[in-house]
Amino acid sequence: AGIAYLFWRNPSMSVGYRFRHMDFRRQSQGGYFDPDDYQAHSLFLSLGFDARPFYGYVSPYFGYQDYNRNDEHQSGTFGGVGGLLGYWINDRAAVEGYGEWGNSMTGPSLGAGAGWYYYVIGARIIISF
Repeated sequence: AGIAYLFWRNPSMSVGYRFRHMDFRRQSQGGYFDPDDYQAHSLFLSLGFDARPFYGYVSPYFGYQDYNRNDEHQSGTFGGVGGLLGYWINDRAAVEGYGEWGNSMTGPSLGAGAGWYYYVIGARIIISF
């Protein structure tokens, strides 16, 4: 769930708040992230443009999370940035490249670099009929 306020349309700028909640009945004890009573609060800024044939956005975010996993309580900060760049080939087809980088600093030693980092990159072709 979230809420955002749009300041401008093109180029666009919005700021917002996001809340996430997950609650798995049991943890797998494996490598899956399946927390009990996960809650995250985050703030984000989104900057975008649509100047045909190009379009895109970049959106940094940061927040605080709290959860239990495998009978261990974790809390801490997280942050990252996501973005997308697209190109309209014609009125019905476009290609996009996207990426996201983020981190999660949790555990008792927040200042000692506990937590993890991740990144996601990808591309897609969009065809409309």
